[in-house]
Amino acid sequence: MINVMGFEEKVMNYLAEIHQKITGIENEVAGIKSEVAGVKNEVAGVKSEVADIKKTVIHIEYDHGQKLSALFDGYEQNTQAIEQLRKGQERLEQRVDRLESGMNRIVQGQEELSLKVEQNTQAIKSLEDRVATQEIKLQLIK
Repeated sequence: MINVMGFEEKVMNYLAEIHQKITGIENEVAGIKSEVAGVKNEVAGVKSEVADIKKTVIHIEYDHGQKLSALFDGYEQNTQAIEQLRKGQERLEQRVDRLESGMNRIVQGQEELSLKVEQNTQAIKSLEDRVATQEIKLQLIK
């Protein structure tokens, strides 16, 4: 019986040891389940944040798209305005050239008139001198 008792005791000790290990494993599994539940909660939170980030990125892309479109429109308008200004400048330059040409003709005409006035003034002076001489002669004759 001692043998049997020793055997039973060993079996009981072994079963107690197995029971302890199973209890430890169950406790570890419960801890792992708890950690997995925490990880699931964190993943759900990350998924929610990612969804929010996606919405924000979509909003930013939309806003930037509109702003880029507005900038491009403004660029086109500026280009058109610059082209119109260049055309206007060309017209004004042509007009200035025509006015300068006209002014040159007027100045030239003025110089010619001044020369003729000077010549006529001299001719009048000469005639006045001749008339004065003729008057003196008439007075002498009388």
